[in-house]
Amino acid sequence: MHDSFELAACAEMLWRDKPMQWRVKRLTELGFQVGLWNWPAHDLALLEKSGARFSIMNGYLHGRLADDEGAAELLRSARETAQVGKRLGVARLNLHGTGLDEHGLPVAACETVTGAMWLKARDTLARIADMADEEGVTFTLENLNLPVDHPGVPFARAQDTLALVSALNHPRLRLNLDLYHAQIGEGNLIELCRQCLPWIGEVQVADVPGRREPGSGEINYAGVARAARHGLPRPRGAGGLCLGRPGGGAASIPGGVHDLTPLDRFHFSGVIMIKVGLLGAGRIGKVHARSIAADRRSQLVAVSDIDAQAARELASTHGARPLSSQEIMADPGIDAVLIATSTDTHAALIEAAVHAGKAVLCEKPVDLNLERALACQAVVAKAGRPVMIGFNRRFDPNFAALKRAFDAGEIGKGELLSITSFDPAPPPVGYVKLSGGLFRDMAIHDFDMACWIFGAAPASVTAIGSSIVDPAIGAAGDLDTAVITLHFADGRMAVVKNSRRAVYGYDQRIELLGSDGLLSAGNVLEHTVTRITTAGAQAAKPEYFFLERYMKAYAAEWSAFVDAVQSGSDYPVTLRDGVHALAVADAATLSWQEGRTVKLIGGRPT
Repeated sequence: MHDSFELAACAEMLWRDKPMQWRVKRLTELGFQVGLWNWPAHDLALLEKSGARFSIMNGYLHGRLADDEGAAELLRSARETAQVGKRLGVARLNLHGTGLDEHGLPVAACETVTGAMWLKARDTLARIADMADEEGVTFTLENLNLPVDHPGVPFARAQDTLALVSALNHPRLRLNLDLYHAQIGEGNLIELCRQCLPWIGEVQVADVPGRREPGSGEINYAGVARAARHGLPRPRGAGGLCLGRPGGGAASIPGGVHDLTPLDRFHFSGVIMIKVGLLGAGRIGKVHARSIAADRRSQLVAVSDIDAQAARELASTHGARPLSSQEIMADPGIDAVLIATSTDTHAALIEAAVHAGKAVLCEKPVDLNLERALACQAVVAKAGRPVMIGFNRRFDPNFAALKRAFDAGEIGKGELLSITSFDPAPPPVGYVKLSGGLFRDMAIHDFDMACWIFGAAPASVTAIGSSIVDPAIGAAGDLDTAVITLHFADGRMAVVKNSRRAVYGYDQRIELLGSDGLLSAGNVLEHTVTRITTAGAQAAKPEYFFLERYMKAYAAEWSAFVDAVQSGSDYPVTLRDGVHALAVADAATLSWQEGRTVKLIGGRPT
């Protein structure tokens, strides 16, 4: 499939004898997106009514990156500008490594850029990126040139902006690669494009009509076009005198460039970039999309969902293509798939993906039916391609640290494991009816954790529970409160406590008693401030929901998957692990229903 690049032009640089509204209207009539710079100089109400699509504008009015006072002013100004950007629907908000003059031009120089300034600039940009996440906008950091236009300006070279943006590797902070500036003193533009590739938000190819590369004529636009054709990811959207993708990459060539297609994969610093198709654009799909985009070794190139509009929206956010799952499986340029669809589709999609030769990461569970999951395991084994299952809690930094300490022998032999997992509020009954029940939907995470920590599957399971939080859950045939004991063959035990309601937040704790001591991992709190007065001490509540609590775990999970794909090593969570956890969930369900301890023999409850 081919995609066309849309062009954009900076309204302030063209037809300067005409009113701004006339310029914006004319560019829109010609099919261009519109770039703005000094937005306070314009009537925002008229621009808002113009119907134009705005590609980029200055992302701040005051402030600097690398000192406390300047950073505070920059953050305040950037947040104010973000509101304007959202009002106009601007795709990207532009930053520089220096302060602006009264005309919005980056001119503030400094004599020396110290290591401390680099660290402060990185910290300021991290805060900008977090704010961008809150506001739902994207910022770009533009390079400048030192020899001609901006002498002494800090963080000006493309290599400087690349170092800062790549260090943060945040999807809401991208590069605005200005080729006019870069070709003055930074060498091969084509190679620079390739080097900057994973972080490009825009490629600006000219900013004033008639400017020339000093001493050698025009920028080699044809060469840039060829680099785009053979290296840049598939673009969507447009940029200001640039090729643009909303939230992604951009560049433009005078006269128009059409049907630029990438290589199936490309290399950056010797690392293969994995092209990924995401199946499922719902809540979890969006979380995974962010993890894929944030990892410089992977690129989200396609999204599918039963809801076509949801697929289009998520694909547009990340510069990907909305495709069907069948098209993703059939595309030889897609290396891996992440399955985040409804549970009843997991097994079939896993089988289709391994037959298509894809690397696979699938959300838990494999299926709600153990026999179907075992059949899927057999198909995958015959195909000879491994599959990773998404038990993300293994990758939580606190739980992973507990596991490492236990494996290192810090508390001797593990004897009694206690896992607490309480949701803040029960799900809708409609969800419960389709979820497979508390044991397969909620407790299955804890069953996997117990097997992972002890390095074995239990020999038998005893579960008790009731529906005391929401009677409607009980009427639907499920329970909302349970205690499950896993008995291991060597006498060790794991006790899992589940509840659908903990009014104070998302309660997630582990305690492991060993022969030589105890390890515990507590809750992640909303903040670390503790107030102590004569009335007592008060601390923050746990994070309220799993998305906040386990966001780092999702990112670490994806990173581990990419590590395994690139190195050819074993996946840290296997399809076999997923089937084992489902077997434990089935055993717990049977134990609760029949009021007895259920043995696991040959991987099946009996």
